[in-house]
Parts: sequence; C-alpha cells; structure tokens
Amino acid sequence: MSNGYRCKYEIVTADNNLPGKVMLYEKPGCECFTNKHWHKNLEIDYIISGRMWTMQNNVDHDISDGEYVVVNSEDVHQTCGKTPDEKVKYLVVLFSYNYIKAYFPDFESYTLDVDKNEQAKARIGQLLKAIVAEMENNGEFAQLKISCAMMQIMMILFSIYQMVTVKMQAMHGTDTETDTGPVWDSP
Repeated sequence: MSNGYRCKYEIVTADNNLPGKVMLYEKPGCECFTNKHWHKNLEIDYIISGRMWTMQNNVDHDISDGEYVVVNSEDVHQTCGKTPDEKVKYLVVLFSYNYIKAYFPDFESYTLDVDKNEQAKARIGQLLKAIVAEMENNGEFAQLKISCAMMQIMMILFSIYQMVTVKMQAMHGTDTETDTGPVWDSP
C-alpha cells in the first residue's frame, strides 16, 4: 500500500443514508493541503473553481475548473492548492469500501481510468455537478438524489474498465494481468 512512502492510513466513515461520504469545500489554496495518505475507499476530487495540484502514487496532476481525478483504492495520494491565496471550491466524493465491495467483490484489484472513455468522463462530470447542486440547494430529496448520482458514477466506473491491473503484482514489479473487460458505449 505505501510503496515506501511515509504516509498515513485514513479510515473513512460513510455519511448517513449515502453510499459514502461527500464533502464540499471552498477555501484558500494554502488550506487545501492534505498529507500523503491512502484508504480503501474509491475517491473523486472534483474542482468547481480554482486550481489544485494532486499526486497519486508519485504522479502529479494539475486540475482546474470542471476537472476531476479518480483515486483508486489504496492509492497513495495528496492534494494542495496551486497558489496559497487563490480560493478553491471543490467536491470530494468517497465511496464506501463496504458498499462497493457488496457489488464488486474484487474492486481493489481494478485500476479505474476514466480518461480512456470521453463519453463516460463527461457523464461523470455531469453527475458531479448534480451532486454539488444538491448539496448547495439542500432541497427536497437531496440525500436521495446525491445517493442516486453516486451509484450512477460507480456503475459507469465499473462498466468502462478496459484494463485491470492486479495491484499487488504491479507493486512488486512482476507482470500484470490484463482484462479487456466490459466497455460501455453509452453511459
């Protein structure tokens, strides 16, 4: 899991009535810093406005307005605002490990890469926007709508995988297994 990094294991608890945890933040870039950590949950970091740097398994990503990254189970990751004073508004969605495990028993073996399917990537972006709108408006059935959007995102992610990496093999530098698994044409 840690691949020699100095990092912390994070335990994430789900929100009541949701298949995970959702957090909406707006703060200066200097307050967006997280130490290197990992968890068994699947995570999406979605930037509404501003710019953020993320690191996953020693690979840097710069993301800004409307962009997001998917953090796979057990990936070592870290975040930070690009500039100390620039406000960053962002959504963090953490999918419950136990909830995912009930539907996809070996999900932690998968490396989910939404960048390989532009249609799915765009649809997930729409669903993330919908979650933000429900969190901001907190209207009737908001929790149910957020839960439905989270389940749709999960279904898209697990339906489009084209390559499965067995992480333990990859971590130890041995050959990886691949699977041309299901591919969704229309998310």
